[in-house]
Amino acid sequence: MNTSDLFWNQQNTSYCFQDTNNSCPKANRELFSFSALLIFMVGVIIFTTVGNLIVIISVSHFKQLHSPTNFLIMSLATADFLLGLLVMPYSMVRSLTSCWYFGEIFCKLHSCIDMMLSTTSIFHLFFISVDRYYAVCRPLHYYKNITTTVIEVFIFISWCVPCLYSFGLFFSNVDSEGAQDMGISCTGVCFILLDRLWGTISSLISFYIPGNLIMGIYIHIFSVAKKQAKILHNYPSTKDEKPNSRIKLSLTIETKAAKTLSI
Repeated sequence: MNTSDLFWNQQNTSYCFQDTNNSCPKANRELFSFSALLIFMVGVIIFTTVGNLIVIISVSHFKQLHSPTNFLIMSLATADFLLGLLVMPYSMVRSLTSCWYFGEIFCKLHSCIDMMLSTTSIFHLFFISVDRYYAVCRPLHYYKNITTTVIEVFIFISWCVPCLYSFGLFFSNVDSEGAQDMGISCTGVCFILLDRLWGTISSLISFYIPGNLIMGIYIHIFSVAKKQAKILHNYPSTKDEKPNSRIKLSLTIETKAAKTLSI
């Protein structure tokens, strides 16, 4: 690259803050790609907020939906609703422009809320899988073990543990040490940058440990449901029973098990 090309590139480079000497470079996107990404991200935000708001209103309004399991689902919907309302709009601006325009303090607060709500959602999904385990694998003990008090404890843990961990992590300035290790010092950037140790711990707590537990529980649920369907399929039929009724029942149970696993 010759001197004229280098000068031309410097002249045409956009920065997050034009009046700041140490500003980070701004992403230059074509109008079509920028518009397509904007429409897609706005659609995802609207779908997330409106969809979860409908779940919250439905469970809280209709008395027939007032069950311990549905309260756990409503708590999950609340976390996802707040994620779509408080986190995703600012993350959208950062993704489109590669810049952060909302200040350093709000950057740290935004990162805390992002990690807290994301971890809260994962914890809720884990406890929902525990609820489904008792419902499918131990149905006779379900109402004894999964009570309103137990669900309240699940919800308390799902909110308090991620909150304490996320805010404690970021206000201890561990993220600043990670940014220094990466050599990022320009103005207009806001990323969650942890060192290797805390990055590994955060990944284990927020994703890998609960994610693997969820997967293992649902695989076990699916295998138990298929085993129950096989037992019913081999159960001898009565004279008045139609020949295909047991097959239909078996297929219905397997279908429900597959739906449970996919959800």
